[in-house]
Amino acid sequence: MRACLLFAAAVFGLLSGSVWSEVIRYQLRDEQEASSEASRERLKYLVDCALPEGVAVSVSHNGTVYQFDGAMGLAPGWLTRGLTVEEQQLLTTCLLARTNFFGKRVLLSLRANDDVTAPAALQVSAQEALDNPYFEAAFFGNIFIDNPQLFVCAGPDAGAREKKLEAMRRVCSLPAPAEAGGPGHSRCSFLLVGVCSANTYKQNGIDYTRQALKVYLPDPDLAAAEFTGAAAAGAQTHH
Repeated sequence: MRACLLFAAAVFGLLSGSVWSEVIRYQLRDEQEASSEASRERLKYLVDCALPEGVAVSVSHNGTVYQFDGAMGLAPGWLTRGLTVEEQQLLTTCLLARTNFFGKRVLLSLRANDDVTAPAALQVSAQEALDNPYFEAAFFGNIFIDNPQLFVCAGPDAGAREKKLEAMRRVCSLPAPAEAGGPGHSRCSFLLVGVCSANTYKQNGIDYTRQALKVYLPDPDLAAAEFTGAAAAGAQTHH
């Protein structure tokens, strides 16, 4: 999927409530990229990360039409050309950061290392920063090369970090048990490179500093208290 992603653009009017809105929809160049449930799930997140809101990708497979919507717009040029190395790395980090070992949807605050030059989708408001103060980990690498590189470095919290992240269903930055691929790998099979610092973003002669994405979460102690209270009240959590 390193080549141009799509071809044949068209504008479709989609009914949203009582208001018609235009969404630019493109047909996928290679239908085999959506031939399985796993590949469609991967494509869903790739398109979400790469293309902006208001742009969608569609593909027909075995008589079923699938549509994948853009959101973050981290690599909009992928519509008409191959990805640059920097775009490959940025989309990789977006995918890795959003990977969930349990297959659960968890709200995240994604942040670039450089807030000044970060794309609009990675600009963080003061309220978002306040609501999500806990630095879980940073993710980086490149899945588009022949020998994919998947890295994660851990946030600095040394106090019951494992218990906190397990409670929040975010364990891809935690060490894997020895029988599951460790030592040296996370529970999601990413290579663990220690606690995040300036040096951890430089791996195998490549500096991923500008493309790495940090994941911040709500305060684990407050989140645990809210979860306990909700469970006691019989509330249901929707993901």
